[in-house]
Amino acid sequence: MILSCTSLHWLQGEEVQAVYRQAHALLRAGGVFCNLDWMPVEGGRELRVLADAYGHNHEEREATAGSPSWQDWWEAAARVPWLADAVQARERARERDTSRPAEFMPGIRWHEQALLAAGFRATAEVWRVFDSAAVVAVK
Repeated sequence: MILSCTSLHWLQGEEVQAVYRQAHALLRAGGVFCNLDWMPVEGGRELRVLADAYGHNHEEREATAGSPSWQDWWEAAARVPWLADAVQARERARERDTSRPAEFMPGIRWHEQALLAAGFRATAEVWRVFDSAAVVAVK
């Protein structure tokens, strides 16, 4: 099994397709690949409104519970001695590459089609909470 969790959205479409092809090549017959990532809910404006409200409310609940914001998390990571260099390298890379779109987040159907094109024989959405979803593929 190969698992990717909230990381592939930082790549562009061609790069995600390449990851899917590489995962297919690494797995034995019957092996499973799972990608859990941001895959916007599809289904029209009403579901989009609900998804956005859920995301906003989730952020508020996390802040109330004492969870750090994303910015606070990165600032804390930068203060950890063994992470500081990596965080600085990340920031330098982000400053250099201003032309790159921030994130690539197609819907689940795009991922299923890309996995099938990479050679997987079956795909399915196995989990979703609005814009967070998991898709699995079987070799």
